[in-house]
Amino acid sequence: KKAHTLLTDATDGDTKAAVYVNLADAATGEKRFEDAAELLYDAQEAAVSQRARFAVFRGFAEWELHKSLKNFETIGRMETQYGKMLATDPGYLPAHVALAELALSREDSALAQEHITHVSAINKNDTSAFLFTGRILADEGKYSDALLKYSQANDSLRTLRDTRDTLRRRFLSADIYLNIALARRAQKDIDGAREAIDAAFKEQRLYTAYSIGSNNRFVPLQDVEM
Repeated sequence: KKAHTLLTDATDGDTKAAVYVNLADAATGEKRFEDAAELLYDAQEAAVSQRARFAVFRGFAEWELHKSLKNFETIGRMETQYGKMLATDPGYLPAHVALAELALSREDSALAQEHITHVSAINKNDTSAFLFTGRILADEGKYSDALLKYSQANDSLRTLRDTRDTLRRRFLSADIYLNIALARRAQKDIDGAREAIDAAFKEQRLYTAYSIGSNNRFVPLQDVEM
């Protein structure tokens, strides 16, 4: 009821977007992922300023993380399953990528680096390996080195333009630009951070267009114009 009143009284897009994001956060925490996605889509449409766009994007990132991982128990189950895959095929790249990402979600940089090393040995131009390495470097305060890795991630992502994995590509691209924005902001490069946020927001909108419609329905890829 209070949220409804705030939305009714809101006179600008950013205020409405902030309310939608807060409602989406609550829905995500309650594992009502479809409701959260619809609220975030509404927030995305309402947001006007760079700050509001950044808040919406972070909301989408949290939604994606919680939707995929749910909780630490789920992470443990996923790690067990990917571990079984590697026991059968130690060179199975998707398992190493997934395990590196899961390790980062638990802030276990050492374990993540082990899997990143395997990924790079299998494919020296892997986008996720560059991105994850950049995140580790940024956590260590090495922002210039992190930005170099993000640049390499973007370069490697461009080679995937002809693949059919459009959703993964769009999500990775948005994630890369978000991390660039965070690193630029840490370096006090406000203009660079804003430019990266705009790029992240654009990619997130494309990702959303491919994955959910205004009524939270999945949109066939062939129905989305690029």
